[in-house]
Amino acid sequence: MGAFRDALLSDVNRQNLIASCVNLIESEVSGKKGASGIMIRAAYKAFKSIKPKIVEKGVLYILDDFTYVLEQQYSLYLYNETSNISGFDEWLIQRSIFIAEDMLKITDNIIEKSNKIVLKKIYGKLRDIASQNVALAMPKIAEIIMKFLKK
Repeated sequence: MGAFRDALLSDVNRQNLIASCVNLIESEVSGKKGASGIMIRAAYKAFKSIKPKIVEKGVLYILDDFTYVLEQQYSLYLYNETSNISGFDEWLIQRSIFIAEDMLKITDNIIEKSNKIVLKKIYGKLRDIASQNVALAMPKIAEIIMKFLKK
């Protein structure tokens, strides 16, 4: 692992990072409004009824892959450090759509391999809006990442 991932995934930080990610997911889900919010909250409830610890286990399962995506972005940020971007958090926010898609490719691949029909069905219905929701959450994702990088 590189220094970026070492900082995020160290024995000291890993559990706190997982907890921060779970809290972010719960906050984002509960904050969704309108028809899509109803659908997202219902799907979240359905996921949790299948497996009560699905969110924690899911974060743990994808954490290494997600941090790899973020590490690639960090390398690009360092390479382009002479740009007008003030910090890595701003870099993430400005590229939120692209980063969200890179992250969702990971979950797409996992779902594609799954034999859980209900899970695939729920994911399929939400995938189109997932990219937008992850991109909208990027400022909070960036805040979490920066908290662990500054330790």
